[in-house]
Amino acid sequence: MAAPMKRRKVVGVIKESIVFPIKFPEISIFIVDRKIQRIRLEHLKKLAGKNGFPVCEKLDESVTHIVSELETREEVLEILERSTDVNVGLLLENAEIVSMRWFSSCMEEGAPVEVTQEHQLKETDKKVTSLPSCPAPTKAEYQDAKFSCQRRTPLYHHNKKLTDALETLEKQADFLGGDQNSSRALAFRKASAALKALPRPVRSMREVENLNDLKGGKHCKRLIQEILEEGFSPEVEGILDDEWFKTMKIFTGVFGCGAATGRKWYDMKLRTLDDVKRCPRVTLTTEQRYGIDLYDDINTPVSRQEADVIQQIVAAEAEKILPGTTVTITGGFSRGKETGHDVDLLISHPMEGKEKGLLAMILNSLQKSQLLEYTDVQNSSYSEAAIRQVRRNLTMDHFERCFSIFRLPKHLKNGAKDSKLRQHRAGCKDSDSESDEEGVTAAEPQTVDRAGRVVDALGDVVVMGMTKRSGDDVETRLCSSVGVSEERGAREGESGLQFRNADSLAGARQTDIKIPSDDVTTITPRDSEQSCRDRDLDGGLTRSDWVARRVDFIITPQSQYAYALMGWIGSRMFNRSIRDYANKEMNMTLTSHGLFDKVNNKFLLAKNQKEIFEHLKLDYREPRDRNC
Repeated sequence: MAAPMKRRKVVGVIKESIVFPIKFPEISIFIVDRKIQRIRLEHLKKLAGKNGFPVCEKLDESVTHIVSELETREEVLEILERSTDVNVGLLLENAEIVSMRWFSSCMEEGAPVEVTQEHQLKETDKKVTSLPSCPAPTKAEYQDAKFSCQRRTPLYHHNKKLTDALETLEKQADFLGGDQNSSRALAFRKASAALKALPRPVRSMREVENLNDLKGGKHCKRLIQEILEEGFSPEVEGILDDEWFKTMKIFTGVFGCGAATGRKWYDMKLRTLDDVKRCPRVTLTTEQRYGIDLYDDINTPVSRQEADVIQQIVAAEAEKILPGTTVTITGGFSRGKETGHDVDLLISHPMEGKEKGLLAMILNSLQKSQLLEYTDVQNSSYSEAAIRQVRRNLTMDHFERCFSIFRLPKHLKNGAKDSKLRQHRAGCKDSDSESDEEGVTAAEPQTVDRAGRVVDALGDVVVMGMTKRSGDDVETRLCSSVGVSEERGAREGESGLQFRNADSLAGARQTDIKIPSDDVTTITPRDSEQSCRDRDLDGGLTRSDWVARRVDFIITPQSQYAYALMGWIGSRMFNRSIRDYANKEMNMTLTSHGLFDKVNNKFLLAKNQKEIFEHLKLDYREPRDRNC
């Protein structure tokens, strides 16, 4: 399953059978093979051929450019004189000895470039110094800190080609699984984070070879050097072209399918989602069935506009249920990203304790509006004792939460216009409730209050186009779900009980709803052979009216809000780094619930994120600078 090795074997065979068209007959390149591995040499020749440069296998009078990895001109001359019978002195009348930098520049431009001083090899009597065009980062510009959280890491940086390649290696290691590959994935992630923080493009290995997160990283350094010299990495190309890697990307894109399940399906000779659905040996969880049926929607990036619409819908529902409730978008959107794979909503209330029971009421309200396709509710398992002894790098927390698939109406996808918010509920009336049929119509005037809520002429908050009374009975029309992904369960460990029965919320009054706290409740979905999303629900949305989007609801008490917000903003590498820093440098335990001082045996409160950084004696980093 080592994709790069497969690729390298194939390349050697293909090279002999392919003849590339020559675009630049006036150029003839000879590559000195000293200090270049055979496989890499073949790739360099193939790269030149693809770009229309003729490459000579033997040194003769037709050669115009002698390319070498060696340091000095004298070294090249010595090698050539020992390895050929040709008069090297005569050859140099028509040929130039150039560094690999010239070759890389030609490949990047797709045409011959003029040989300048920076392309020429050094003379032996000259002192070897750093190239003036590639100065090493200075401390004033870049702090080569031990921890990523100490560096400013913007979303848009100068070394995307390098970090994309490293992240491909990281993903492959994650797919392979196991402790050893987890360590490899972390090494690639750290190297990527270091490059993202650099204030300018990397042009020479001298700039990065001594960075903290690259010291001793031979694999990472080799990859960076290949890309700097050749413009690409044969290893990364091999991984991206490998059937196993491409299939694993498809399988792990299924909601509820982790790398372990993906490997299992691949080992069963399955290659497509249709293969999985047809295979009698595969028993899909409810979560996975939804994930396959809604695969295209769920794997379509969520736009910032869509995230804003979902937040407005949930915020309006929450405000109607419990005034003063805050609903905040976190994750990559908080760090400046325009798209994401899901929407994370952090929900809280200024008064401690008011948030209890809020999640169930919000879900009931959304289900009545037929806006939830799937829900997986998990109870809070927080305890101070557990947090004090938590592993320092554990990223999962103990908040009450719901992992859901949200039905985003198509007419709201590109922005929540006030009139559209009213129009949606026209077909979502509760046939058992006469009061619901008296909802506000789209023709009535409406405004937006200071909190950004849509209100009607009477001042009532409009929830998806209808005013809602707090005492109304709720009838759930959503097929609930059973099952939770193995990967999420493994991450949670013993983090607490899980409640996955959305149907048990049906018929309960909003003021009486309580999530069970003792046992995991499992209910078989109604009409399991035919999903409710395929049916035209009475007066409601049909499948053609909405797109599926992944939405996570997280409930946090106000006392833990600052820590929860920082944890859910991310990035994953930033969280790992700052928690590692807290443990190793400050002798503290940092989680999304709080900061525990192990020396003084107490929790440190924080009203906002800046106070957390102050506790840790770190310079504050805005969310946009946490894209490690």
